[in-house]
Amino acid sequence: MPVEERRPRYCVLGAGHGGLAMAGHLALMGFEVNLYNRTEERLWPVQQRGGIEVTGEIEGFGRVGGATSNIEEAIADVDIPMSLVPMASLGEMLGVPTPTIKSLIHLASVIHGRDYWAEGRTVERLERLGRG
Repeated sequence: MPVEERRPRYCVLGAGHGGLAMAGHLALMGFEVNLYNRTEERLWPVQQRGGIEVTGEIEGFGRVGGATSNIEEAIADVDIPMSLVPMASLGEMLGVPTPTIKSLIHLASVIHGRDYWAEGRTVERLERLGRG
């Protein structure tokens, strides 16, 4: 009898536009997803609806397992924590192109008039903080 493999569980760190899109997309693909954000207010719509309405190329309602500002709760029992700036930074460090992620970071930066690449947690900044 074949053993069924468990699919990885994700936690998307950050409920900005990129994080919401990533969490919603992963949920639509059938993955278990938690969503973390430092400020609880940003999570209220996701908490109230129980997920994220995804529109565009891919459409549907992505049910999120938990949306919280408590990092310990968000990452408990997940296999893959993810966030856009650290992923792009890690890709750069390893020589792996991440054009889609960088485009999402750039688009969100333009929309909000902020430099998310400068504000985000790159591998270099995490190493300086002793977290890398």
